[in-house]
Amino acid sequence: IDTVNLKSNPPNSYSVWNGSEWVEDETLKNEYVTLQSKAEKALRLSQLVVTTTNGNVFDGNETARNNMLSAIMSAELINKTEEYWKLADNSIKLVSLDELKEALALSIQEVGNIVKDY
Repeated sequence: IDTVNLKSNPPNSYSVWNGSEWVEDETLKNEYVTLQSKAEKALRLSQLVVTTTNGNVFDGNETARNNMLSAIMSAELINKTEEYWKLADNSIKLVSLDELKEALALSIQEVGNIVKDY
C-alpha cells in the first residue's frame, strides 16, 4: 500500500490519519456540520425575497429590511402614501406604503422561518 499517497488524500474534511488509516474525528465532524449549517443559513438570509399580494417581489435581506423600515418611518412623518422602490429584479416601481409594510412584514416572518430551521 502506498501510504504516502493515502495519507495525503483524506476522504473528507473531518478525517484524521491514525497512523494506518483515515478515521472520522467526531469533534471535527460536528464543527464541520455546524459551519456548513451556519453558511447555509447565512446564504438563505442574504438571498431572501418575498412576494406581496400585488405580485411585486422585494428583497428581504437585512439591508433591505432596514431600508424598508427607514422608508416607512420617513414616509409616515411627512404623510407620503407611495414610495419609489427598487424591487428584487432591480426594476424601480412606485409602490404604496401599505405594500412596503407588507413586504417588511413578510420579510420578518421569513427570517423567522429560516432561523427556526437551524
